[in-house]
Amino acid sequence: QAPKGPLTLTFEPKNDKMAKNPAEVRMKVRVIRENCISLGNCVAIAPTVFRLDEEGKSTVLDSTSVSEDVLWQTAMACSVDAIVLEDDSGTQLYP
Repeated sequence: QAPKGPLTLTFEPKNDKMAKNPAEVRMKVRVIRENCISLGNCVAIAPTVFRLDEEGKSTVLDSTSVSEDVLWQTAMACSVDAIVLEDDSGTQLYP
C-alpha cells in the first residue's frame, strides 16, 4: 500500500564540514542532460538553483543560492541521477 501524503526527504549530513550557510557553499553542481527526464523535482526543491529549459531539461542557475544540504536533497531526489555534485577540487561526490 502506497503511503498517503506528500513525500518528505530527510538528509542528515555525514560530514561536519558541510556548509550550512549558502555563502559558504563550494560544491559544484552539474546536470547530465542525457539522463534528465524532466520530472522537475529539482526545480520544486531548489527553484533558485535549477530551471527546466525550452527542451524540458534541467539546467543550473545559481548553486550558491542554497545550502549544501539542499543540494544533496535535490540530487538524491533525482530518480535518474542526472544531478552530479562535485567538491571544489572536482571530485565527484554524488551519485
